[in-house]
Amino acid sequence: ADRLFDITVAEDASPTLRQLAESVGFMLVQIEAREMRLTGLVDDLRTVQKQLEVANRQLAQENAELTVTVERLKVDIDRKEFHREVGEIVETEYFQQLQRRARDMRARHGAPKTGPKGTGKP
Repeated sequence: ADRLFDITVAEDASPTLRQLAESVGFMLVQIEAREMRLTGLVDDLRTVQKQLEVANRQLAQENAELTVTVERLKVDIDRKEFHREVGEIVETEYFQQLQRRARDMRARHGAPKTGPKGTGKP
């Protein structure tokens, strides 16, 4: 680049050669400016890539935690649904009749009186 500048000011160089040296020098300046800009862009992209990698790891961790939470909630919902359904069954007239029949049969055969499992009722 310095030699090109020397040619542009050399008095013994022809005007065409000076103009050509000046044009080539100008192109070199433009190329260097583009390289600097591209280097800056590459640095920016690397920074953004690192930020995205951190965000991706955080999202993966949050996703894993949410998956565990969802599974726990499903179990809780299933348990509540089970208790609700059992409650509905126990309250039916048919179940009450079966319970009375079982009590009567136990009374006839001398078996201990117990209610539905977990109710503590005879």
